[in-house]
Amino acid sequence: MNSLSYLFIKKTKNKIRCVIKQPSKLISAVLLTAVLAFSFFTSLSSQKGGHRSIEEFYAIVALIYAFLFINISKNGFSAGASFFSMADINLLFPAPIKSSEILFSGMVEQLGKTLYMGAFVLFQYGLAHEYYDVNYFTLVFVALGYGLTVLFSQMTAMLIYIFSSDSEKKGKIIKTAYYSVLIFFAGFILYKSGIVNGFELPELVAAARSDVMYLFPVSGFVSLTVEAACASQISMLLIGISCCVVFILIYYILVTRMKSDFYEDVLKSSEKAHSAITAAKEGKAEEPLPLKIRTGDI
Repeated sequence: MNSLSYLFIKKTKNKIRCVIKQPSKLISAVLLTAVLAFSFFTSLSSQKGGHRSIEEFYAIVALIYAFLFINISKNGFSAGASFFSMADINLLFPAPIKSSEILFSGMVEQLGKTLYMGAFVLFQYGLAHEYYDVNYFTLVFVALGYGLTVLFSQMTAMLIYIFSSDSEKKGKIIKTAYYSVLIFFAGFILYKSGIVNGFELPELVAAARSDVMYLFPVSGFVSLTVEAACASQISMLLIGISCCVVFILIYYILVTRMKSDFYEDVLKSSEKAHSAITAAKEGKAEEPLPLKIRTGDI
């Protein structure tokens, strides 16, 4: 057993012990499970005729994923994103462990956190089943897609921060490319659903479900994977999974092979996140510090 496996097992055991030893957390876990079971069984007894189109459901899911990607990834232009806490940095970074292994362990741990966050989707089973006649497994796939979207968006934010924080010129180029992509897809939806067909809901759903929107960064191939899994379309599912794997490989190559000061960037990003959390706990406003200070004659 290597050091990272030992650390992962110990942290998992400590979290389980923490839940068992603290009655408040144990009661919260039991209540959440009970509410989830109640939502599931009560929805089975409620029947409603005239279900809405499943295409509309998938369009809503895709738009939520896109909103998550935009809202998280744009942080790469300011504070960045990190998978590591300050405790992880103090423990792992000085250790004689390869940076690629540390990065992989951080991704695995972050994936667990995002999947835990995505569990709230399961509480919407009653409404989803009533209006769109989806089964429970469909919402499980949607929750998995939520977790992947948040994880990949954080990875994108880290990439943006790593490659733009050291140069103002590169930052402007990356920001221009980033918002150009967003404007292109927003313009496509407006043109497809509005200018051509007058902003009707079916046309908006058709625009959001078009093949072009599958090319949207992260949320496009994640929503494709979720839809293919729900519809049992093996060929499309393999394409979606392949896109996810390719994204992870590109991220790994860019971070570990092409950026030598990876530790420095992660440390700066983690320090910013830690400072923001500490300031929020103490009820203080975090004072932003300029990245560059220019001096000269007044």
